[in-house]
Amino acid sequence: MSYYILNINDEIDFNNIILGKEVKISDNISKIYLYWMDTKPKDIYIKMPAVRLIYNFKSLKFNQIKIPIYPLYNLNENLISFFKKLEKIIQQKIKINRPYSSVLEKKDKITTLKVNIPSDIKIKSKASNVSIENFKVNSELEGVISLPWIWIKEDSWGLSLYGYQFKYTPRIEELDISFYDEEPIKKQVTPVIQTIQPAQQLQIIQPTQPTQPTQPTQPIQPSQPSQPSQQVPKKQMFALSASLLSDTINKMKEKNKNK
Repeated sequence: MSYYILNINDEIDFNNIILGKEVKISDNISKIYLYWMDTKPKDIYIKMPAVRLIYNFKSLKFNQIKIPIYPLYNLNENLISFFKKLEKIIQQKIKINRPYSSVLEKKDKITTLKVNIPSDIKIKSKASNVSIENFKVNSELEGVISLPWIWIKEDSWGLSLYGYQFKYTPRIEELDISFYDEEPIKKQVTPVIQTIQPAQQLQIIQPTQPTQPTQPTQPIQPSQPSQPSQQVPKKQMFALSASLLSDTINKMKEKNKNK
């Protein structure tokens, strides 16, 4: 079966909600199924806006919980208005001489929504091992709810709501959240050593000096006649024979002895 999700923020055409014929379930229980009709009948679902749980659901009575519509803001007020109008239309279309039991109920001046919880309810949460029974006070809950049928008993009748999927946001104490960012771990970067080639010396080219105009060459003077060089008188050299030198030395030795 296809489905249709109602948007409580839009204008809802309640004429598209059709009622089937009464179906006998047992001797004292009957059902009338609800459908959304456009091209074909579709199951009806509605998104429940986020609410704050001001009490827990430790004791499930008949697998049913009463969800507080709290705090009140525009989305939650639209949800309450939708069910009030839908139930009014249902009571106009179906004439049953028994007390009508509304899905909306007051508890300590707070409007609650009665929702049946199937055994296979889907719960999405950041917390682990979450169940309806351990929902904490002041946590946040939103969900998708189905509107399957109208139930009829011997003593009362009313609209049935079933939880299809819940999104549970725990209190911050239940989550491992740090408000202070940890200092990032500094990664050690291995330096890359590059071989630096010696720079070649640049040869600086000095700008060339402007060439000086050439001086006129001096006239070549005629060479003076060279003066005759004076002759240096040569010293006279005497040659001694070896025998004469030896006699002279011996005589000098004898003189020294006689002194």
